[in-house]
Amino acid sequence: MAGGAGRIRPRRRRRRGPAPARPGGRRRRPLRRAGAAQRHRARDPHAPPRGRRPGQHLHRRHRPPARAAGDPPPRPPRRADGPRQPHPARGAADPGAGRGGARRRPARRALPDLNRFKPVNDTLGHAAGDELLRQTARRLHGLARASDIVARVGGDEFVVVQTMMAGPGDAAALAERIMVEIALPYDIDGHAVSIDTSIGIAIFPHDGDTVEALLKNADTALYRAKEAGRGVTCFFEAEMEVRLRERGLLEHDLRGAMAKGEFEINFQPLHACGTRDVTAFETLLRWHHPVRGDVSPAEFIPVAEECGLIVPLGQWVLEQACAAAAAWPQPYTVAVNLSPVQFRRGGLPAQVAEVLARTGLAASRLELEVTEGLLIEDAEGALATMQALKALGVRLALDDFGTGYSSLSYLRRFPFDKLKIDKSFTQAIELDPGARAIVDAILAMGHSLNLRVTAEGVETEAQLAFLRTLDCDEAQGFLLGRPVPADQLHRRLDAEARLERA
Repeated sequence: MAGGAGRIRPRRRRRRGPAPARPGGRRRRPLRRAGAAQRHRARDPHAPPRGRRPGQHLHRRHRPPARAAGDPPPRPPRRADGPRQPHPARGAADPGAGRGGARRRPARRALPDLNRFKPVNDTLGHAAGDELLRQTARRLHGLARASDIVARVGGDEFVVVQTMMAGPGDAAALAERIMVEIALPYDIDGHAVSIDTSIGIAIFPHDGDTVEALLKNADTALYRAKEAGRGVTCFFEAEMEVRLRERGLLEHDLRGAMAKGEFEINFQPLHACGTRDVTAFETLLRWHHPVRGDVSPAEFIPVAEECGLIVPLGQWVLEQACAAAAAWPQPYTVAVNLSPVQFRRGGLPAQVAEVLARTGLAASRLELEVTEGLLIEDAEGALATMQALKALGVRLALDDFGTGYSSLSYLRRFPFDKLKIDKSFTQAIELDPGARAIVDAILAMGHSLNLRVTAEGVETEAQLAFLRTLDCDEAQGFLLGRPVPADQLHRRLDAEARLERA
């Protein structure tokens, strides 16, 4: 699975061999199903001339054990560096082969990736991040057997090559042990740090018979594990490659969508539960693709977050929403969702202030919605950003409350003005006593903290009636109003304003 230090092997005298490998390139190293790896030699493109004195230059593979034990170099090696990065399984390219070509049991490669490493690096410093990697490497090495290989392949990602496997159950068992071990608190320079890991697993030879194929497929499984949430282990499946290709195509289309004018903002109204009067509008992003048709936000927003496009896209949505709201004849509040990526990039309060100044929208009419995941990933950084936003005069709402790691400490520490009950609870209150109890508890808790509470996903009169009995402040859902394009909403509000003046 994954871990930190790779094995250090004695330096061998360099033989005269084929032409130097291209920088950034990589050669396929076929694995013999019943024997050792075929010979593969590649000259390090960063190595000194052959005439240099012995010992004057050390290939990365032969650096002292302190490096291999997880102490990252100034620029962590990346898999894309090709031949100049030592392969963690070099010398054991066929982990399923024994001495003299005797066949061993299937072997497995696992790629564990550390979650919440970046906030540690950003808040405590790079030295603390390096120490976290070292301690993680030691923990992983402690879980591996003598026949296993553990290495860090770059960033916060490790690889574990597990040999002498009886079957996939061995891989799952080690993955579980790694999950438990990594989740234990770390002591980093007197700070208690908690992280977790996601793991992707590929098994030789079923999932690939070359080093590159195994790493690629383990990486694909890791991507699927992270997509499913933190603390998840996924075995590689052939269908994952299809989904990964589809994601690549979606990202390609997404990169050109803004320039082609394929995005549009819609607005959905929020109503007072008691009077049904409109109190605000939430901004919703829509993508009208010329071939795919309407692409669901649940499909393209995660891709935009992963590839970084969510930052310019989020900025565009914020500007469009504020400009539209500033032109409404009534001073309704406009709500805009923010991605955790926008928080992590920094400079968000300054960007919001610039948009408000440019569009002329009063800060008190802007409500920014965040999810609980942001608070879990980087609580201290999120708190500082929220306090700066509150200083501008904008309102803050905690979206989808109850679906994540809902905690009273969030509500006590963070300057929220509103809670939004997730629609999964709202839509279950007619038939599920447990859902009714949760909604009742959220409302009581929110009101005791002087927070307004909005129930999302209201679709029936019975749901709205129940929310009224609990003194819910606002309701949002198809029963009360569907999302409409910005220009259509503006025409409707203009018509209502004319009727009021008549």
